[in-house]
Amino acid sequence: MCVGEIEHLRHLFFECSFAKECWLKLGINVDSWDIEISHEWLLQKLATGSKEETLKIVTVLWGVWFTRNKRIFENKVMTPDFVMAWSRRQIVEWQEANRKVQDIDTRIAENREAENIWQTPTKGCLKINVDASFVEGQDYYLIGMDFLRSGEIGFALTAPPTISGDQVLAIGGNGVFDDGGANGSQQGL
Repeated sequence: MCVGEIEHLRHLFFECSFAKECWLKLGINVDSWDIEISHEWLLQKLATGSKEETLKIVTVLWGVWFTRNKRIFENKVMTPDFVMAWSRRQIVEWQEANRKVQDIDTRIAENREAENIWQTPTKGCLKINVDASFVEGQDYYLIGMDFLRSGEIGFALTAPPTISGDQVLAIGGNGVFDDGGANGSQQGL
């Protein structure tokens, strides 16, 4: 980022006057460091620092890297004030998005714990799901069933809307029965 300097990470993030200003904006003075051990300090802080310290470090690193890329690839020059404000906004947006994802994950986990959530069948078991729908005042209804054996492809049966109210589909122990006819014919699974 510094014109004429050979770029290396220690210079980019700790020795560069731009980076030093960014650290100062967040209350961290890198002038007092032994620059030779900056990588050790950084790793130690990321591993053991408070959440606030970690966020400050990430804010500076992200902002300096962003600025470096803008300078190299777009020839744009920015001030440390602008970059730290931008980087803080990025961190806040990331935290908000992460909270939303955690909220969604929590709701999904809570739903999984509910008794009425659908789960795949355990190995060797056959799962049969049945649902029905009707419109009040109409003389027909829909019944749908799907069958799924663990690890296999399932199949579905649907009663079309042409079935009248006096025909009933029932599930038996070994098949689907059409009790609408006089002979009670069985369709095997």
